[in-house]
Amino acid sequence: MPGPLRGLHGDMGPPCRGPLRLLTMVIAKNNGSGFVEEEKRGKHGKQNKLSPDVIQGIKQHIDSIPRIESHYLRQQTTREFINGGKNLTDIFPDYQTGCLNSGVVPAKIHTYRRVFNEDF
Repeated sequence: MPGPLRGLHGDMGPPCRGPLRLLTMVIAKNNGSGFVEEEKRGKHGKQNKLSPDVIQGIKQHIDSIPRIESHYLRQQTTREFINGGKNLTDIFPDYQTGCLNSGVVPAKIHTYRRVFNEDF
């Protein structure tokens, strides 16, 4: 029967294996001056980078979409909206067909959405 000092199968294993593992990792990463060394996750330099041509193609397509001003608070905002009641899901297939007609590989929808939301 599992208990505070017994594992699932009744063996007498260490009761707090997780916190002990964390403590030994912190001790091992101590750099001698009392500080833990800097985290290195995600800093290997091999992240996939998008070509500037792809981003420029997305921006050109978004610029070609007709826009309207907000009809709420026109005096207080410079925000523009897509004309015609379309959303990104409706516009993305137009971008894909334009890329395929010109012989360019289109970006994925999450990339298109990120450029749209961050740059416009």
